[in-house]
Amino acid sequence: IAQVERLLPPLGPGSDIVLGSREAPGAARIGEPARRHVMGRVFNLLVNRLVVPGLADTQCGFKCFRGEAAQDLFQRQTMDGFAFDVELLYLSRKRGLTSAEVGVDWYYRSESKVRPVRDSLAMTLDLLKIRWRHRASA
Repeated sequence: IAQVERLLPPLGPGSDIVLGSREAPGAARIGEPARRHVMGRVFNLLVNRLVVPGLADTQCGFKCFRGEAAQDLFQRQTMDGFAFDVELLYLSRKRGLTSAEVGVDWYYRSESKVRPVRDSLAMTLDLLKIRWRHRASA
């Protein structure tokens, strides 16, 4: 929360959604093991190919929504797992909302609850579910 000012106007971009990014200029990754970095980059590649192209980091976990955008998107959301925010970004694109990435400092926590194999498979299936569930609606 110490970096929230990076995402808020007037400092943050004037977008409907601003994503804290570990890949954008000015970002810093602190204490992240190489295996977790690779896991995240592979998942981001899948996100870009299957669901939301053009974003460097959808899973940092730090996002700021304009009030109207949040109300619209969260009522349409169906996912509640690790990919819930990818679904929100997918829906935002379908609705013509704008997004921007802002570099943030991100600290790895060794007590993370991510299980590399099981969660990676579940998250990949979630990406396919997002496309399937929202293929005809917005």
